[in-house]
Amino acid sequence: MYFAEQPFQIDEANLQRSHETPDYIGFREAAVNALVHQDYTDTQRTATVHFYKDASVYFNPGDSLLDESELGKGGSASRNPL
Repeated sequence: MYFAEQPFQIDEANLQRSHETPDYIGFREAAVNALVHQDYTDTQRTATVHFYKDASVYFNPGDSLLDESELGKGGSASRNPL
């Protein structure tokens, strides 16, 4: 995310520089989710990230494991069981 601001903080306890900006944390979360939750049995479509001057767009073509009416009920299901 070279287009994002690059502010940093210094932790006073150990004097280490931190680049964990909210933009970077959001990018990392979205990118990991796109990879982890994609349907690996579908070899024709893949997760993609498109970068623009002022935004990044994440696309994961996998279909939902639940019907739309079930989304608010909670629970879990595995798309790619071990």
